[in-house]
Order: sequence, then structure tokens, then C-alpha cells
Amino acid sequence: MHKETCETEDRLKLILTENGELIPDIYNKLPGKCYWVRFQKEDIENIIEKKASVSPTHSKATMFQTLFLNIEKQFKKNIFLKLSLARKSGNLIFGFERVKMALKSGDSDILFHANNGSPKELKRIKPRSVKLILVSLFNSSELGKVFNRDNVAHSCVLKGGLAKSLILDVKKLEGIQN
Repeated sequence: MHKETCETEDRLKLILTENGELIPDIYNKLPGKCYWVRFQKEDIENIIEKKASVSPTHSKATMFQTLFLNIEKQFKKNIFLKLSLARKSGNLIFGFERVKMALKSGDSDILFHANNGSPKELKRIKPRSVKLILVSLFNSSELGKVFNRDNVAHSCVLKGGLAKSLILDVKKLEGIQN
């Protein structure tokens, strides 16, 4: 955990408000006294431990729960925004056969698989010879919202700048959740 003035890509910026609350700033745009923490649950717990002892109005449990939920909500919103942009630009596809073909041909290296999806189907869709990033952070109804469908079990993002940005956000969210 670092108190710094510079921005770093591998750290999360937490703003300390006047009333002692910690606010996540995933875009690094908010002014104020800030703390930089790694994208790991234990670092967030450490900063809360430190700040909760100074702030008598907030318990550690409520501070952690509120902060964690805010961070997760902001990252999920950002990821879904990028997925929607990819869909609108034609760089996000779904459906078993289309995703399987894109992965097999090497057009995509990031696979979104619903965490409530079938492990058997995942084995069938995932080519053995291709190295790819598997994202299982969302359920089928969450993925379906991107496509205006009830449920989507598999989708993949075609290679490009947006895919790289998505991978960074996904890794950050995974780091916080694990």
C-alpha cells in the first residue's frame, strides 16, 4: 500500500473523503488525498484496517463490504461498457459454433464463459493447441445483457486494442475477487 501522487497502471487509487470514507477511483480522475493499493483483496483489507481505526463512524466490516462492492461494481460496469462497444463494432461474437471457429482460427484470444455454464461445453469449445485467456467472472444472464438476450454461455472478443484493455480490467477484477 502506497501513498503517492503518481498514477500507476497496476494499482488502484482510493480517495479518502473528509468524513473518513474510502472511494475507489478506477479511472484515476478524482482529486483529493489518495492511497494506491495493489489489485489484491489483502491490500484493500490492510488499508481498511488502518483507516477504520481512525474513523469511529465506520466499522471495518461495513467499510470493507462497501468499498469492495463499489470497486467490483465499477469494474463490472467498465467491462460491460467495453463489451458493448466491442459488440457494436463487430468485435464481440457469441454462440457456440461462431466462438469455437474464432478461437480455432486464432482470431480471438479471450473467451468469456458463463460461470454457471457447462464445464463439458467449455472443454468442447476451447481448442487445446491455442493459448487463450478464460474469463468466468459473469453468469449467463449477465453476459446475455450485452447481447440483449436472456442468456449467453460463450462469447469471445476479437483481437485488437479493446481486447487488450478488457484483459487488463478483467485481471484487475480477478485480483480483487481472489
